[in-house]
Amino acid sequence: MTEADIQRYAEENGLPMEYVAPFFAGLVAEGSPLAAMMASVPFHTFSRYVGAREEALRRIFSTIDTGAALAARGSTAHRRRLPAPTPPPQTEMAS
Repeated sequence: MTEADIQRYAEENGLPMEYVAPFFAGLVAEGSPLAAMMASVPFHTFSRYVGAREEALRRIFSTIDTGAALAARGSTAHRRRLPAPTPPPQTEMAS
């Protein structure tokens, strides 16, 4: 996979083009010196790079989303306490 491949994918899928170069640079840094020389990355390097980022994203998400973590443990502390609804005013019906 080359940077041009990633750029083409981003263009075709409406992804931000400014992320292509840093993403590819990260891939190349993750790979072998030969990959850097050839400006190409094999699948196993891509998979390792993306997998590491996915795991980091999961850790960050679970740190931020404490409500989901509490819900997963069966706690209801994450639920917002709402006041009981006020009944609508009663109007007297003309007889």
